[in-house]
Amino acid sequence: MRSLLFATLLLTACGSGSDATPAQIAEAYLRAGSAQNEAEIRANLDPACHSDQAMTRVDSVRMMGAPITIETLTVTPVETGEERATVRYEVAGPAHGSGGTQEIFGVTVTTGEVDIAHAEQSGTLTLTKHDGRWVVACP
Repeated sequence: MRSLLFATLLLTACGSGSDATPAQIAEAYLRAGSAQNEAEIRANLDPACHSDQAMTRVDSVRMMGAPITIETLTVTPVETGEERATVRYEVAGPAHGSGGTQEIFGVTVTTGEVDIAHAEQSGTLTLTKHDGRWVVACP
C-alpha cells in the first residue's frame, strides 16, 4: 500500500498525472529528452508520434546532435484552450556527446564528438488532449 501511495505521489509531483498543466507536461518531456529517458518521453508524447524518431530523440534539448544537460529550463504557457495548448521553452546547459545527425534549415548535418560548455535552445511546443490528459503533439 505504501508503494502505491508513493508511486501516485511521485507521478503527481513529476507532472505526469491527468491534472498536470501543459507547462508541466512540456517540462517533463524536455527533462526526459535531456536525460534520454525514452519511457518518460513516450509517457508525455502523443501516441500518434511514437514512431517519429525526432520526437523521441527530443531535438528541442539537443545541440549538434548531443543532449543538453539542463542547468536552466523555463516553460511559459502561451495559449491554452480546451483541447490544444502552446508553450514556449528556453533551455540552457552544457552539451556533450558523440554527436550525431540534426536537421538544420532542411539540411541533415552529421557531427562528430560534441563538447559545448554552454548551449541554449528555445522554441515552442504544441500540446493536445489525449484520453483526458495533456501530451506533446506531433509536429
